[in-house]
Amino acid sequence: MFFKYRSHMLASIPVSCALAVLGLQLLVNHRYGLYNDELYFIDCAKRLAWGYVDHPPLLPFITRIAGELFGYTPQGVRFPLAVAIALNCYLTSRLARQLGGGAVARALAAVCFVTAPVMLRGGMHLNIPAFEMTLNLLLALCLASILRGASPRLWLLFGVLAGIGILNKYTTVFFGASMLLGLALTPQRRHFAQPWIWLGGGVALLVALPNLIWQVQHGFPTIEFMRNINASIMQRIPKSQFIASQLLFFGPFNLAALVGAFWFYGRSELGRTWRALGCIPLFYFLFLLGTGSKHYYFAPLFPLIMAGGCVALEYAWNRPGRRGLLIAQPALSALFLAPLLPIVLPVLTLDQLHTYESRFLAAITDRPARVTSDYYNQLGWAGETGKIARLYHGLPDCDRAVCAILSNSYSLAGAINYCGPTLGLPEAQSGNNNYYLWGMQSCRGSVALAYGYDEALLRGIYTSVVAVGRTHRDHADRDKTGLTIYLCKGLRMPWAEAWPRFRTYR
Repeated sequence: MFFKYRSHMLASIPVSCALAVLGLQLLVNHRYGLYNDELYFIDCAKRLAWGYVDHPPLLPFITRIAGELFGYTPQGVRFPLAVAIALNCYLTSRLARQLGGGAVARALAAVCFVTAPVMLRGGMHLNIPAFEMTLNLLLALCLASILRGASPRLWLLFGVLAGIGILNKYTTVFFGASMLLGLALTPQRRHFAQPWIWLGGGVALLVALPNLIWQVQHGFPTIEFMRNINASIMQRIPKSQFIASQLLFFGPFNLAALVGAFWFYGRSELGRTWRALGCIPLFYFLFLLGTGSKHYYFAPLFPLIMAGGCVALEYAWNRPGRRGLLIAQPALSALFLAPLLPIVLPVLTLDQLHTYESRFLAAITDRPARVTSDYYNQLGWAGETGKIARLYHGLPDCDRAVCAILSNSYSLAGAINYCGPTLGLPEAQSGNNNYYLWGMQSCRGSVALAYGYDEALLRGIYTSVVAVGRTHRDHADRDKTGLTIYLCKGLRMPWAEAWPRFRTYR
């Protein structure tokens, strides 16, 4: 009876972890406000298209549905995000089961997911990687079924999921390339001799085709965007720092699962069937390391490592004399996560966050607010917009009728468009990313309130450029606050000729 009860209890852990994650996300993820990226995503959602300069169309589509159903509020737009993270927790345990894991492996995989700092942090604000992780897990489950001997027609479903993955994030191509390399290096290469894998590839291309057509119609702006962001950000991240960040994101006490994954996928007879699946995170990591990457780009592959690693831990530890490790490892992971919880989730009020920074983070870094800057980028947008509104309504009627609100950043433009309608402001214009495409047909611009731009650029476009104020948001990054607001008049050229000078794809 005891063992039957213990087995039932273990079987309930994955669902319990998923529900706990969902409940925690819904309870606290709206504590502060909308993040700067979310302000942009909301504008994208209100202008649905098959493509955008800096991302594919799936996230704006999800945001539109959530916004229309639940409201364009932090709670509303983040509801699908909370569901996705909880689903990712459960699917990680399902993948462990698909790889041959028992109740212990499934429970370990769920706990490993919950205690990895980067997983909960994904619920801080609306983002693409959380949904990328969901699609990666569905692809992995589909591939695992195929490798296990299911009908090769499942490659068609794999193709549909891969196409949707591309519509979410272009790095899904890395996932597919890594899978093909893994198949080529294992006996599973026999799938290349069948038509289904190629038909699946065709289905993926067909699903992603509307976005490709959009790119062609707009001159492939995403290529320019990726080139710029790679040069300005990714190439500046030291490879040693990128590697170290993965260990921190995964969680030091979860590294047993990482070691177990290497043994399971690479050496064990137990994981021989799944070797091609195990190659995916390895080759994906090498792709990112070689091409340059932001620190969190590899996180959507963590569940593949966790699932295989926890099957290995179940095999190695579920023996007399070692079973204490099955409790010790998750317990230590939870203890490591506990002091980081205020960083990965907004569990504290703003006053409590300041106390936490001064007492805990200050002992680690001399700039504690940098660690929690994502929270501060959710604050102060209404006050900043109010200052712009006061300047705008102080203009003479003739100037106000043609005055544009110009900003150099999608987050600043998004804040104006979110907070500005109730203050009587026109839609903001910006040359940054998709705002450049939206602003090409504007009838405003002969007069402008511009901020975030170099004065020299503005003087090359307008005959009169006068500083009339500065923006301010407490604790915001230096490049997002304290910006000079210029009143610009007298275009030196037609607006259609001036507008391309504002373009920045980054």
